[in-house]
Amino acid sequence: MTSKAKFGSIQRIDHDHYLVVWGRGRDANGKRIRHSKHVHGTLREAEAFLAAKAAEGYKDVKATDWQSFWRESVEPGFDQLATKTAAEYQRLWHRELEPRIGSMPVRDTDWQTVERVLDDIQSASVQRHAFAVWRKACNIAVKHELLTRNPCDRTIKLKRHRKAQPPIVTDVTSFMASIRGLKYEPALLVMLGGGLRVEECAALLWSDVRPHQTHEGTYLLVDVNKAAVTVSGGTELKETKTATSTRTVVIGEPFASRIEQLRDVGTVMPCAPQTFTHNWRSWCQRHGLEYVRPMSLRSSYATLCGEAGCPDSLTSMQMGHTDGSTKGRNYQRATLKGGMLVADLLADYVGDMMRDGIGNGIKNDILPGQKPVNADL
Repeated sequence: MTSKAKFGSIQRIDHDHYLVVWGRGRDANGKRIRHSKHVHGTLREAEAFLAAKAAEGYKDVKATDWQSFWRESVEPGFDQLATKTAAEYQRLWHRELEPRIGSMPVRDTDWQTVERVLDDIQSASVQRHAFAVWRKACNIAVKHELLTRNPCDRTIKLKRHRKAQPPIVTDVTSFMASIRGLKYEPALLVMLGGGLRVEECAALLWSDVRPHQTHEGTYLLVDVNKAAVTVSGGTELKETKTATSTRTVVIGEPFASRIEQLRDVGTVMPCAPQTFTHNWRSWCQRHGLEYVRPMSLRSSYATLCGEAGCPDSLTSMQMGHTDGSTKGRNYQRATLKGGMLVADLLADYVGDMMRDGIGNGIKNDILPGQKPVNADL
């Protein structure tokens, strides 16, 4: 049995099995575009499915390919994005997506196509990033009426991403002794002792680092109000990641006094973030030191604060975000007193490690006035 109408047809294949065929407009050559789907159910259910497709209308959808659509409709929107974000989108497009879908008409993109294309990407993390970029482009295609819905939805099956746990600093004494004299020592200590992001530390001027003496001890107050990212052609300054990221971080001992001894003019990190990461990794490899990624120094800080018993809400504020609670989002504010409490608890914890001899017996002998040297970095 076949039921025909001007907007499609229904063909009976078997009991409670129908082939529904419908049109979706015409291509650039005037040829009618046909789609079909097997519906397992009653004839009424097949008719309802066809009616739903008919309700979408018969628009003449242009046969624009993804390469042209990216250039004409997606790229112009990058002016509203941060330079680094736009560069990352372009990299993913040109390296991962364009070779696979560049010549494909946008209108032919469905969920099966999305899964097939993404499955060809071997790395789980790269696959997820490519999926996110393609999803944004599909949203724009929906607005341009080249797609009726976004096929990059939550039903798409992606490779299971097993995030590795990179090394962190747990032995502060040995770490401080190992990096002593490096020209990057101040930057490493600021990130480990204050939980700053790499891009935040890269933007720091020494004028942003202020000594603060109280009867309770010596601290450094670090004003975080900008970030530096590596882009093609050099380094670019930008605003901090979020509103809560603009903050004053309190750094206590044993980091504060050592950082103050290394005070200099210019920036705390004397190069672009990418160069810093490359040189630090190379130095660790040459000297047999376990490489801790600069971004993992922030994880090290959070871990040490947790072990020291610092309140999560205060630690989160030191790091530039809230603890996720209603109180943290709407009521609690970062204060100098709260930052000093975190710094004191961390100082006591690290001090206990030193007194207990943790650190393979390496003594953290800070010499007054000692300046860092290049130390073959």
